[in-house]
Amino acid sequence: MSQYLVFQLHGPMASWGVDAPGEVRHSHELPSRSALLGLLAAALGIRRDEEERLNAFNRHYQFLLCASGNPRWARDYHTVQMPKEVRKARYFSRREELQDPELLSALISRRDYYTDAWWMIAVS
Repeated sequence: MSQYLVFQLHGPMASWGVDAPGEVRHSHELPSRSALLGLLAAALGIRRDEEERLNAFNRHYQFLLCASGNPRWARDYHTVQMPKEVRKARYFSRREELQDPELLSALISRRDYYTDAWWMIAVS
């Protein structure tokens, strides 16, 4: 008989991020394989720089996921201050890059979250 680890993830506010090249960051409906492997590897003490152990971990496990039935969405807004691109200047730290207030601009980004959602995960 196969052995499984079954656990539940629950979050008052949760997001399974997707690529966000602009001002909007949506969420996947389910946690990605990468997210689940990262959570489990961290719980086992496998560091991100231990590529050989992570690759072996990735090869040996499969996941089955189930999500809550009616997820509710919430939208959050973030204000991010960032410098305008100056191609002629080279900065050696983020702090140095942010020193000139004339070069700063603000971006308002939108992020989507699930509220009070849960996911049941089985690992084999």
